Amino acid sequence: MAARGKRRRELGKPIRSEPCGYPYWVEYLERGSNVDFRAVDAVSGKRAGAAVRGAIARGIAADNPLTETRHRRPAQSGQEGSAPRRL
Repeated sequence: MAARGKRRRELGKPIRSEPCGYPYWVEYLERGSNVDFRAVDAVSGKRAGAAVRGAIARGIAADNPLTETRHRRPAQSGQEGSAPRRL
């Protein structure tokens, strides 16, 4: 319920949606048998928050041929054919 004397604002219909880019440095870290990452805002130098980390993780894990091979950890000798590690 809206506060007294305040009317709810209509959100309107989205006309179109376009992807946009914002620069983040992404550092991949090995943690035991898993690979994690740290995201840092490339403009301000501050660490990314939970929402941004989630968006980056979804982008890395997306079922997209471009990201599927680009973000896999290179196989080390003796480990060829092993499944990629989860984030």
